[in-house]
Amino acid sequence: MYTERKRGGETMDLQKVSERLTKLRGDESQAKVAEVIGISASALSMYECGERMPRDEIKVKLAAYYKTTVEALFYA
Repeated sequence: MYTERKRGGETMDLQKVSERLTKLRGDESQAKVAEVIGISASALSMYECGERMPRDEIKVKLAAYYKTTVEALFYA
């Protein structure tokens, strides 16, 4: 289920976020990315499926892992 969530006055489209996360991960396994980030593979799966939005600290870790900004990953 894809919905928009508002945080701090900005809108995040879960579908767009999930598509970006999946595209950026490419051929890497969810397990590997999750381990490096410090989350469970099931949490990463939920982010990629648009079922959940990560906490701010996880957003920062994901952006750093994918060498992008939080804004570009979650708010663009």
